[in-house]
Amino acid sequence: MIFPNGSNAKTNNKSKKVVPLDFTGLSIEVPHQRISKAISSARMAKKLSQKDVAKVLNVKSQVVADWEAGKAIPPNASIVLLEKELVDLYQPF
Repeated sequence: MIFPNGSNAKTNNKSKKVVPLDFTGLSIEVPHQRISKAISSARMAKKLSQKDVAKVLNVKSQVVADWEAGKAIPPNASIVLLEKELVDLYQPF
């Protein structure tokens, strides 16, 4: 079937409303931000320096600083070691 505009398809002349979205004040936290905050908070709770943590993990202190700043994401093996060193998994009753 050929339509009046000369094409074989229907056209939709309805104008679509464009609703502007306001994202002011919204903050979306991505996983690496949560990891960096967790590392920093746990380290400070244990009163350890970035250098102390780096020594235990056998990495440079700048690496730990980058993790805490969200500039880098620690590899899984380091996350496991961080958990063992910084998180009290077994709390006495």
